[in-house]
This record gives sequence, structure tokens and C-alpha cells, in this order.
Amino acid sequence: MEEVVINLKEIKKILFVRLRLIGDVLMTTPSLRILKSNLPDAKIYYLVEPPQDELLRGNSDINELIILRRNASFKEILSLVKKMRKEKFDIAIDFHGGPRASLLTLLSGAKFRVGYNYSPRKIFYHIKVERGVKEGYIHSVLNQFNLLRGLGIESNDLPPLFMPELESFEIEKFEQIFKKSGLEEKKFIVMHVSAGNQYREWGVENWKKLIEIIFCKRTDIKVALIGSEKDLLYEENLKFPNTVSFIGKLNLREVRELIKRSLLFVGPDSGPMHIASTTKTPIIALFGPTIPSVFGPWKKDSTIIEGSTDCRPCNQKSCDYNFRCIREIKPENVFEEIERILK
Repeated sequence: MEEVVINLKEIKKILFVRLRLIGDVLMTTPSLRILKSNLPDAKIYYLVEPPQDELLRGNSDINELIILRRNASFKEILSLVKKMRKEKFDIAIDFHGGPRASLLTLLSGAKFRVGYNYSPRKIFYHIKVERGVKEGYIHSVLNQFNLLRGLGIESNDLPPLFMPELESFEIEKFEQIFKKSGLEEKKFIVMHVSAGNQYREWGVENWKKLIEIIFCKRTDIKVALIGSEKDLLYEENLKFPNTVSFIGKLNLREVRELIKRSLLFVGPDSGPMHIASTTKTPIIALFGPTIPSVFGPWKKDSTIIEGSTDCRPCNQKSCDYNFRCIREIKPENVFEEIERILK
């Protein structure tokens, strides 16, 4: 096959495609920063699904967000494809690689398309980049940046994850929520009590035990619970005098603001952990089926507590061990790390 050569000096419009999820979208932001610094005059468009667009609003490295609902109708998709083709993109980079993302990359009309060389969908791309490494592990941020390397862009110092601050009208709304909660800045811990799937969930009994320990030993600290509307069952089981629940009540930008004002973030490998990585707040991250060398907080001082089972990492499609890798992390050990950090 003839090698594709792209003159970056001629590039005027670039399309980023990363539809979801929270952590995956945030882990493209170092690549965004490097691309913009290398091609400051190029316009960068970003195709994303809600609510992940909230992570990118106000990001100065992006000229325009293109938003497609996950359950969009055929008419909506057709309208979006027409809009993309009208832009006449020079390059489309598929950071996602799934069926929908790869097809949209193909239909974008971009002159050159870049993606991973790992599935039958690789035929959609002019430039194909290996996904991961043959031996060992590579962090997802680096794995995604390798797509830019396919264009000839290099960097030995990728920046941290980035998420913009709230705008003034958002601050005004959040202040009302925060005041109503009764919390005081830097006098509470944020706990993300769920995860992206059951394989990474620490379990309600573990969270309950940890909050009980804090309630008994650290009466000066409150606990703010976060999660989506799907996690309201946790709220019912974690009602203590020292807890305030924000489960299902905050958007992603407000979640960041809450974490930013807290003493500490505690949670499993999931989207909010990566949101926490964009703040100065310390992190305690709980890892079960996934491993920090691939999904850990990027360029962020963090305390990692890992499961010790032989079966990890795994593909999170089935479990014969009752999620032991994450559930056997002891609340007492997590509290020890909380005490160490707060001291």
C-alpha cells in the first residue's frame, strides 16, 4: 500500500471523534493541547455525545463542538453528516474506534482519516496506528496520542488532563446548590460510590463501613456522595448524619466544582476519578479489574489502592469470583490512607 504523506502546513480543519465516555473523552485533552500548539492556525472540531460535551465546553483548543445524541434518529444523523461534509475537513481522527464512531469518521468527508489498526473497520482509515503495545501496557493518554504520532506530531511531555472552569452563570447556580447543602469548602470528602459497571464497583457495604469509620473517628469531616441517577439505591443505603448526597443532582461540570472545593476525592476507576485529575484535589483511587498503568490518574499525584487477585486485569465481561478484586479492598485500609493524606 502506498504510504500516505500529509503536509501539516496545509491543514486548516481537523475533526476529533471521541463520542464517549467521561474518562476517555478527558484523556484526549492532552492530544488536543499538543495538536493546537503544533497547528495554531488550524480549526479543531470535536464530535461528541452528551453529556460528555460538558467536559469540553469552554476548551480554547476546540473551535467548535459537534454534538450527536446517542439515541439520535436517522434524520438527525443524516443532518449531522451533511454538516460535517460541508466543512470539508482536511483530517478526521477517530479516537474511539467503535462501529458508530468509525462510520461517522468515514462519512465525515475528510480528505484523510486516521484510526486504529485493530478491527475490520481499519479499512475506513488512510493512516492506521497500532492500538496498545505488543508487550506490557501503555496508558490510554499515550495510546490516544499515538494517533497524532501517525501524522508526524511528536511530544515528550504530554500535559495533564484539562477541563475548563465554570462560567459566571454556572458559578451562580452552583453557589446556590452548595449553600443549600450546608457543606463548607475544604471541610468535606467527595466519594464516588458507583462506577462505570458492576465489575469496578466497590459495593455498598464497603462504602457504608468506610463512612461509619469516618463518622466515628473524624467528626470534623463531612462526606459528599456523587453518582448518576442510576445510583440512587446507594443514596438510600448511605444515609448518615455526616453525609450529603449529590447523587443524580449535578452535571459533570458541577461535579468538578464540587471536587475542586473538597479536601479529597475517593472513588474507583471511573469518569469522576478522571474529572478529579483536572483539579488540585488529592485522589484515592480504587482499582479492581483495571490497572493504573493504563487507566490511572494522568500526571496527578494520587494514592492507588489495588486488588490483589491473580485474575486482574480482565475484560470485565464476566466474573466467577464475585468481583473479589475490588470488593476485597478493606474500608479500614482506605481510611488509613484518608488519615495519612489529611494529616
